[in-house]
Amino acid sequence: MSGAFPALDRLLGADRWSPIDPARLNGVLARRVVAYAIDFCIIAVSLAFAALFFLGVSILTIGLLTPSFGLLMLLPAAYHSLTIGLTGATLGQRALGLIVVDTRLQLPSVLQALVQTLLFYLTVGPTGGLVLLLVFILPRGCTLHDIVAGTQVIRRAPSGGEILGGRTAA
Repeated sequence: MSGAFPALDRLLGADRWSPIDPARLNGVLARRVVAYAIDFCIIAVSLAFAALFFLGVSILTIGLLTPSFGLLMLLPAAYHSLTIGLTGATLGQRALGLIVVDTRLQLPSVLQALVQTLLFYLTVGPTGGLVLLLVFILPRGCTLHDIVAGTQVIRRAPSGGEILGGRTAA
């Protein structure tokens, strides 16, 4: 499956990507949206518990560790980067049968996952989500943060757990 503009595909290096069964790309966009909603809820609950923890720490230290509340900003990026980089999918993606792979269909590195996550947060907010519309013209239905990080989101193999890059996708 290629994007709507073959010249753009070539410019973005889509010809270097490993071949993939088109069935593994079907329905990915809708699943990504629902998976993100699940991840959003997980992050919201985690932030609430972490905020209570930091509030307790702040009270116990008579306010000396109040700046530790700033660490809460790292939680969403850490969640996405570590779950994708270590297992190939966030909990929401896993629940919806998705997996993040690199252009060789291997599990991404933690660095790739971090780049993907940071670019997501740096581009979606300022554009009001409009940058996500690029999914309709970029190759294989990738987003801008996928392309820059060298990743793509696909459906898991029907058999479930698959060996990718020497690591088993959980």
